[in-house]
Amino acid sequence: MAITVGLDFGTHQTKVCIENNDNPTNVYYEFLSFDDLDGSKCYCLPSIIQINKDHTLSYGFCNDNDCLYDDSIIDIKEPEYIKEPELKYPPKPSKPEEFDVNMAFTTGKDLLPWQMVLLSIKQRSEYKKSPEYKKWVDDNYKYELELKRWEEKCTIIKNEYLIEIERINEANDKLRISYMEKIRDFESRKQMKFRYFKQAVYDYGDSNFKIDPKLLSIWYLSYIIFIVKENYGQYFSIQMGVPCDVLNHEKRRRIGTSLLLSAYYLVEDVYDNNFDNFLSAKYEDLVNVTKTIDYDESMKNDYGILIFPEACACLNRMVFNKRITPNRLHIIIDIGGGTTDISFFSISDEKPNIFKFISIPYGLNYIREKCSNENRMLDRLLIKNNYYIKVKEKIDDLIYEVKCEFKKQTNRPIELLEEVINNNMSLYVGGGSTYNLLCIDYKCFDDVKRIDYDLYPIKVTNTNINSNEYAILANAYGLAHSEIDDKVELQSIKQLFNGISIQDKNVYKIIDENNRYEYEHGLTDL
Repeated sequence: MAITVGLDFGTHQTKVCIENNDNPTNVYYEFLSFDDLDGSKCYCLPSIIQINKDHTLSYGFCNDNDCLYDDSIIDIKEPEYIKEPELKYPPKPSKPEEFDVNMAFTTGKDLLPWQMVLLSIKQRSEYKKSPEYKKWVDDNYKYELELKRWEEKCTIIKNEYLIEIERINEANDKLRISYMEKIRDFESRKQMKFRYFKQAVYDYGDSNFKIDPKLLSIWYLSYIIFIVKENYGQYFSIQMGVPCDVLNHEKRRRIGTSLLLSAYYLVEDVYDNNFDNFLSAKYEDLVNVTKTIDYDESMKNDYGILIFPEACACLNRMVFNKRITPNRLHIIIDIGGGTTDISFFSISDEKPNIFKFISIPYGLNYIREKCSNENRMLDRLLIKNNYYIKVKEKIDDLIYEVKCEFKKQTNRPIELLEEVINNNMSLYVGGGSTYNLLCIDYKCFDDVKRIDYDLYPIKVTNTNINSNEYAILANAYGLAHSEIDDKVELQSIKQLFNGISIQDKNVYKIIDENNRYEYEHGLTDL
């Protein structure tokens, strides 16, 4: 059978599409399906490796109950939270005792009752003139002043106390959040479960792995190769995408090839194509028997391995389907888990002309790190300040390069170019494209489209692919279409303006006093 495997080895999940070219008149494609823990079929296999309690490995869908824990990792101690101080008020002023009217009275001895009554009446009318009463009034006045000052001071103390309590609570909240993050990280690191190893092997992201991410990537790719062999036989070629830009393309191509050659060595030379033996192997044994095979062009050709930039993975099929306006500069933006890969291209003669491709180490992982929970994924300002600006910088550089080349080659007013390059396509693909918030226009690339069936009809035997899955599976489908080689020939930016003659004064002309130009729409028609 003439089988080509389109392998989209992703940071979060891996997708595989198969081209069966056994009958050239009836070539068909299908996505490889995987069984999750419930036995349901799906087309995305999580890029996860778990070491189980029996020291064997699980790939993709892993049962947490079987996971081995690393007891050598020291537990995270809960921080000492700041204690709330005691609210203390100064002593309250003492209130003078109630004035005893009888203190101002003299006792009449040997007085008759009627005389006592008269004396009492007289004394009651004159007691306020007594020194005792005057002193009592003065004491009460002083008390009222002291009480007022005390209450004012208590109010200040309480307000300062509440401010301090708020500060302490905020500080404790930060300690608590930091502690919970450390606990989650601790649990994750204590669990012998590994993610993002693909990102690390290409020098992106966290490198703090208990096991070399290159080994993890080799084991994971070996698992994929075993599954393909189990379903489609022993012989097939693999076309895989790698995150790269123009400058590191060759280095990353060699890394990707080395990973696949090493996986083939493990599958065929070590385990002799015995999938059961591979699955029952202890991870300690896997560490010992796994061998890194350096890049070898001859071996690469023997296995039929082709490595393409992820940014260009589905371009050929888009061109083939004739859904993109020719003779215009467009971008395709692949928002993956670990990177955002961008390709700048145009189409002429039904072929893609690739001018530049870049890989930015900011993907969904980066966005989620900046957003503390899923709801904040919808915070436009937060994402704009942390993600958009990263992508915008790269696109601005490209636009500037185009403008410089235009001026250099044509010696014409830059305003002419700016009018012509408006309304170019921004094509979104990858898991990040399923978030509408992330699919935005960038300057002249303002015709925003997400890869769907109308734009990119995926013709596969699988019948249950939903709209979101189209964008996620598009790269695997593009990679599955067999190619002769994996050379990527970049076109010079100046080729966008081929056919524009500096001497040709009739190509454009000023048509009014505002210096507007008359022109045909399209870069090559200036």
